[in-house]
Amino acid sequence: MSKLLLGAFTGLKSCTFSAQNLTMSTAFGLVAHYETLISLTIQGEILDKSSMKCLPLLWKLSPNLQMLSIESLILDLKANKTLWGSLGWRELRVRIRGLDAPQDIDRCIQQVCNWRRSGNIASIRPQDGDSISTRSAQFLLSLRQLRTVWLGTKAYYLPPFPKV
Repeated sequence: MSKLLLGAFTGLKSCTFSAQNLTMSTAFGLVAHYETLISLTIQGEILDKSSMKCLPLLWKLSPNLQMLSIESLILDLKANKTLWGSLGWRELRVRIRGLDAPQDIDRCIQQVCNWRRSGNIASIRPQDGDSISTRSAQFLLSLRQLRTVWLGTKAYYLPPFPKV
Protein backbone atom coordinates (compact mmCIF):
# COMPACT_ATOMS: atom_id res chain seq x y z
CA MET A 1 0.00 0.00 0.00
CA SER A 2 2.75 2.47 0.89
CA LYS A 3 4.59 1.75 -2.37
CA LEU A 4 1.37 2.47 -4.24
CA LEU A 5 0.85 5.73 -2.33
CA LEU A 6 4.43 6.84 -2.88
CA GLY A 7 4.92 5.70 -6.46
CA ALA A 8 1.63 5.67 -8.30
CA PHE A 9 -0.15 8.81 -7.14
CA THR A 10 0.63 12.49 -7.35
CA GLY A 11 -1.53 15.20 -5.84
CA LEU A 12 -3.70 12.71 -3.96
CA LYS A 13 -6.78 14.51 -2.60
CA SER A 14 -8.89 11.68 -1.24
CA CYS A 15 -8.06 8.22 0.00
CA THR A 16 -10.28 5.35 1.16
CA PHE A 17 -8.88 2.04 2.30
CA SER A 18 -9.47 -0.87 4.65
CA ALA A 19 -8.30 -0.72 8.26
CA GLN A 20 -6.36 -3.91 7.59
CA ASN A 21 -4.04 -1.85 5.37
CA LEU A 22 -3.36 0.77 8.03
CA THR A 23 0.29 0.48 9.04
CA MET A 24 2.98 2.98 9.90
CA SER A 25 4.34 2.71 6.36
CA THR A 26 0.88 3.43 4.94
CA ALA A 27 0.66 6.48 7.20
CA PHE A 28 4.00 7.73 5.91
CA GLY A 29 2.79 7.10 2.35
CA LEU A 30 -0.21 9.32 3.07
CA VAL A 31 1.93 11.97 4.73
CA ALA A 32 3.82 12.21 1.43
CA HIS A 33 0.61 13.78 0.10
CA TYR A 34 0.31 16.24 3.00
CA GLU A 35 -0.09 19.26 0.72
CA THR A 36 -3.04 17.86 -1.22
CA LEU A 37 -4.77 15.25 0.98
CA ILE A 38 -8.15 16.64 2.10
CA SER A 39 -10.23 13.50 2.69
CA LEU A 40 -9.34 10.28 4.51
CA THR A 41 -11.71 7.36 5.03
CA ILE A 42 -10.66 4.16 6.74
CA GLN A 43 -13.25 1.39 6.61
CA GLY A 44 -13.58 -1.49 9.02
CA GLU A 45 -12.35 -1.99 12.53
CA ILE A 46 -8.81 -1.07 13.49
CA LEU A 47 -7.61 -4.01 15.55
CA ASP A 48 -3.86 -3.40 15.64
CA LYS A 49 -2.76 -1.08 18.48
CA SER A 50 0.35 0.03 16.57
CA SER A 51 -1.93 1.17 13.72
CA MET A 52 -3.84 3.32 16.20
CA LYS A 53 -0.62 5.10 17.14
CA CYS A 54 -0.06 6.35 13.60
CA LEU A 55 -3.46 8.08 13.35
CA PRO A 56 -2.56 11.24 15.31
CA LEU A 57 0.59 11.45 13.18
CA LEU A 58 -1.55 11.35 10.06
CA TRP A 59 -3.83 14.20 10.95
CA LYS A 60 -1.13 16.27 12.59
CA LEU A 61 1.09 16.04 9.50
CA SER A 62 -1.75 16.59 7.03
CA PRO A 63 -2.65 20.26 7.59
CA ASN A 64 -5.15 20.39 4.71
CA LEU A 65 -7.17 17.40 5.90
CA GLN A 66 -10.82 18.47 5.99
CA MET A 67 -12.69 15.18 6.22
CA LEU A 68 -11.83 12.29 8.51
CA SER A 69 -14.04 9.22 8.53
CA ILE A 70 -13.07 6.30 10.71
CA GLU A 71 -16.37 5.08 12.14
CA SER A 72 -14.68 2.32 14.12
CA LEU A 73 -12.28 4.78 15.79
CA ILE A 74 -13.05 5.69 19.40
CA LEU A 75 -11.30 8.94 20.32
CA ASP A 76 -10.14 9.32 23.88
CA LEU A 77 -10.43 13.04 24.55
CA LYS A 78 -8.38 12.86 27.73
CA ALA A 79 -5.40 11.32 25.95
CA ASN A 80 -5.16 13.85 23.12
CA LYS A 81 -6.06 17.25 24.60
CA THR A 82 -3.26 19.25 23.00
CA LEU A 83 -3.89 18.11 19.43
CA TRP A 84 -7.47 19.02 18.69
CA GLY A 85 -7.78 22.80 18.47
CA SER A 86 -5.45 23.24 15.52
CA LEU A 87 -7.29 20.89 13.18
CA GLY A 88 -9.28 22.27 10.25
CA TRP A 89 -11.68 19.37 9.87
CA ARG A 90 -15.00 20.20 8.22
CA GLU A 91 -16.42 16.71 8.49
CA LEU A 92 -15.70 14.20 11.24
CA ARG A 93 -17.03 10.64 11.48
CA VAL A 94 -15.71 8.97 14.64
CA ARG A 95 -16.91 7.86 18.07
CA ILE A 96 -15.90 9.38 21.38
CA ARG A 97 -15.02 7.17 24.34
CA GLY A 98 -17.89 7.25 26.84
CA LEU A 99 -20.32 9.01 24.50
CA ASP A 100 -22.42 6.00 23.56
CA ALA A 101 -26.07 6.66 24.38
CA PRO A 102 -28.09 8.39 21.64
CA GLN A 103 -29.50 10.86 24.18
CA ASP A 104 -25.96 11.84 25.27
CA ILE A 105 -24.94 12.35 21.64
CA ASP A 106 -28.04 14.48 21.04
CA ARG A 107 -27.30 16.52 24.19
CA CYS A 108 -23.71 17.04 23.05
CA ILE A 109 -24.76 18.25 19.60
CA GLN A 110 -27.44 20.51 21.09
CA GLN A 111 -24.81 22.16 23.32
CA VAL A 112 -22.48 22.71 20.37
CA CYS A 113 -25.29 24.25 18.32
CA ASN A 114 -26.38 26.50 21.20
CA TRP A 115 -22.82 27.62 21.89
CA ARG A 116 -22.11 28.33 18.23
CA ARG A 117 -25.32 30.36 17.87
CA SER A 118 -24.65 32.36 21.04
CA GLY A 119 -21.47 33.88 19.60
CA ASN A 120 -19.99 34.63 23.02
CA ILE A 121 -17.89 31.50 23.44
CA ALA A 122 -15.82 32.88 26.33
CA SER A 123 -18.85 33.25 28.61
CA ILE A 124 -20.31 29.80 28.00
CA ARG A 125 -21.30 27.81 31.06
CA PRO A 126 -21.67 24.06 30.51
CA GLN A 127 -25.21 22.78 30.95
CA ASP A 128 -24.20 19.45 32.46
CA GLY A 129 -21.06 20.22 34.43
CA ASP A 130 -18.30 17.79 33.52
CA SER A 131 -20.37 15.13 31.77
CA ILE A 132 -19.07 13.29 28.73
CA SER A 133 -21.63 15.23 26.65
CA THR A 134 -20.17 18.54 27.81
CA ARG A 135 -16.54 17.48 27.35
CA SER A 136 -17.36 16.19 23.87
CA ALA A 137 -19.19 19.41 23.04
CA GLN A 138 -16.16 21.44 24.15
CA PHE A 139 -13.94 19.29 21.93
CA LEU A 140 -16.26 19.79 18.94
CA LEU A 141 -16.44 23.50 19.66
CA SER A 142 -12.63 23.70 19.37
CA LEU A 143 -12.95 22.50 15.77
CA ARG A 144 -14.05 25.86 14.41
CA GLN A 145 -14.31 24.72 10.76
CA LEU A 146 -16.45 21.67 11.58
CA ARG A 147 -19.76 21.53 9.71
CA THR A 148 -20.78 17.87 9.75
CA VAL A 149 -20.27 15.40 12.57
CA TRP A 150 -21.21 11.74 13.06
CA LEU A 151 -20.64 10.30 16.51
CA GLY A 152 -22.21 6.87 16.13
CA THR A 153 -25.89 7.48 15.42
CA LYS A 154 -26.49 9.90 12.56
CA ALA A 155 -24.91 12.85 10.77
CA TYR A 156 -25.49 16.26 12.33
CA TYR A 157 -25.01 19.57 10.57
CA LEU A 158 -23.64 22.33 12.77
CA PRO A 159 -24.46 26.02 12.44
CA PRO A 160 -21.58 28.36 11.62
CA PHE A 161 -20.11 30.65 14.24
CA PRO A 162 -21.63 34.14 14.06
CA LYS A 163 -19.58 36.72 12.19
CA VAL A 164 -17.93 39.26 14.45
